[in-house]
Amino acid sequence: MPKPSIVEQIEAVGFGRYQWIVMAAFVLFILSDGMELIVSNIIWRALPKEEWGMDDDFRAVLVSASYMGFFLGSIAGGIAGDWVGRLWIIYAHAIIFIPASILAACSNGMYQLLVTRFLVGLSMGALLPTCVSLVAEFSPRKQRGRAIIAIPGLAYASGVILILSVGLLLIGVCGEDGESCEWWRGMLLAGVIPDAIAIYIVLHYLEESPRFLLTRGRVEEAEESIRKIAALNETSDKLLEGGALEPLPEEDVSSESKPEKQLAHLFQPPVLNHMLIIMSSWTLLSASLFCAALIYPLVMEDQGVSTSGQYFLMIQWAAVEIPVVLLLMWLMEQSWAPRRGMIIVMGLLSTLVGVLAGLSLGSGLVWVHVTQLLFRMTAVGPYEFFYVYAAELLPTTHRNQGVSIGNGTTKFVALLLPLFMFPIYNAHHALPFYVAAAASAAAAGILIFLGTDPSADLLDVVSQVEASEETPLIKQKA
Repeated sequence: MPKPSIVEQIEAVGFGRYQWIVMAAFVLFILSDGMELIVSNIIWRALPKEEWGMDDDFRAVLVSASYMGFFLGSIAGGIAGDWVGRLWIIYAHAIIFIPASILAACSNGMYQLLVTRFLVGLSMGALLPTCVSLVAEFSPRKQRGRAIIAIPGLAYASGVILILSVGLLLIGVCGEDGESCEWWRGMLLAGVIPDAIAIYIVLHYLEESPRFLLTRGRVEEAEESIRKIAALNETSDKLLEGGALEPLPEEDVSSESKPEKQLAHLFQPPVLNHMLIIMSSWTLLSASLFCAALIYPLVMEDQGVSTSGQYFLMIQWAAVEIPVVLLLMWLMEQSWAPRRGMIIVMGLLSTLVGVLAGLSLGSGLVWVHVTQLLFRMTAVGPYEFFYVYAAELLPTTHRNQGVSIGNGTTKFVALLLPLFMFPIYNAHHALPFYVAAAASAAAAGILIFLGTDPSADLLDVVSQVEASEETPLIKQKA
């Protein structure tokens, strides 16, 4: 008689104290992420540009450096996370992030700042997809979608709000010109505190993913991980057969035993079909979201808003993401709201609002700000929803690297956008918003004609993944 499956044991363990503690750590990690990925852009006015020999063109390079690091970190961390385990990626993040953030705050020249911002992005890139994979893998079916989206959604918005609030506080003490103190250094250092707290929690509580251990043939370790989670949740009495797990078929475990084989499967049907959807649609949605984030500070500068006034308006701009994420968390549990369908609807809505945001630029500050808020709300929804969609489409053997590559391509777009969108904005202020609207429409179109909905239960190995008959992007060989 077969032993209980990993799905049955995860459902028996339930969602309890363990998940809440670990999610708190992940929220703190991504809180730092939200702070770090915008800080280079918003401190530009206060940097000693003349002293360091920086011209306006260097602004795009500095902003892109963090995203370049995020892109490379996503790729490297994602692949390594499916080879050596999720925990090791989080440890590697800790080793890089805190020293790099401190060195960035102590910068004495533009190249030191550029390199340290790249390293900060590198560490964050490896971290975020790993957190998403872990949350997906230890969450029961009912809570999984909400738990996944809470990590990047609520935490990222809170991080943006926090760093802007820190900026307002420092400006209030030092003044906008920064003559009494270089307040921008404090903003570069702010992300260290939540990250350090998160690392402490991880070291004391986080277990390796039992799903990952099972796919590597480490059944006893997976069973021990399940028992520890159940003990912290006080649900040990609900474990089936004391937490025993049915091993995966030997052929599935052996087929993923070598890194080169595992990586090759990512670019072969049936997994490749899902990867093409993830990379193309998510990348297009990111163009819309990051364009709004990059151009909004420029819009405020052109409206004559002071640095402190700009930060205050951007707090509102970031805060509107929170009700959107709460709405998405509610939609996750509705049977009439399939994952793919909701991304399509939100993508089309973002298209309409993006055009409106571009048309509004000739109006007064109030109307411009309102349309920018609406654009932020509609652009962030489908992008954040994609974390859930991607994590549920891919099997455990390829989830970390698949989500990482998909999310990494979005950051690759983000690193290119400043190089193109800043000059485009200078040529025609509304054009970046029209480009963003077109990107959202294209993403929705891909999902309409080629997308598929994920399985209710997470898949663990490639043999469980069935290429959708409705969307045969690349047919499997007979």
